[in-house]
Amino acid sequence: MSDVQVLLRAALNRQIVVTHNGRDFALLHEAWITWSRQWEQEIATESQTPVNLSHHAGIIITPHLPNRTLVDVIASFVASFGPIAGRLLVWSAANGWKESRREPPPVPSAAGLLPPSGSSR
Repeated sequence: MSDVQVLLRAALNRQIVVTHNGRDFALLHEAWITWSRQWEQEIATESQTPVNLSHHAGIIITPHLPNRTLVDVIASFVASFGPIAGRLLVWSAANGWKESRREPPPVPSAAGLLPPSGSSR
């Protein structure tokens, strides 16, 4: 199963993803947030109704740890955080839990992305 399928299946089942694959899941999180915002804007503009698309249930990134240590880390997470839908949290021995608050890049206007109709670009 691909990382995309893992995140989608977890979101559909309202399950949090716990992974060691920080780079790929951080990218998927950013894409999810960016695309959701864009689609919300487009749907709201077309329908004249505010829209709130679903979020993934959360992503937790940890380094490879012995099982007992991982259990302790997850237990500290449960004791420290409430709902994490749509959030990305990273744990390291040096820093403990940190939320990735990197804002997705602004969504570019479609006007500059597509050639004018009838154009032969």
